[in-house]
Amino acid sequence: MSRDPVLKYRCNECGELHDDEYDANSCCEPTISEVYLCAHCQSQWLHDEDAARECCNDIDADTPPMISKADLEAAGQLRLCP
Repeated sequence: MSRDPVLKYRCNECGELHDDEYDANSCCEPTISEVYLCAHCQSQWLHDEDAARECCNDIDADTPPMISKADLEAAGQLRLCP
């Protein structure tokens, strides 16, 4: 399992994460931020790839990663609560 952080682009207006910088820019405008997600717990680290890499470093490598709400939604799971 990879422990490398995942680069995402966050719309600073609504907070939605995007895989693509262009999509983030066109979401709500005017600004976006680069954030790195911890590969295990999906915590967001603003401009800090090293902190994202170290976030859950003490967790056993065999522990399955947490699944984000966005990933569940993409797989067809509906959010019942906000």
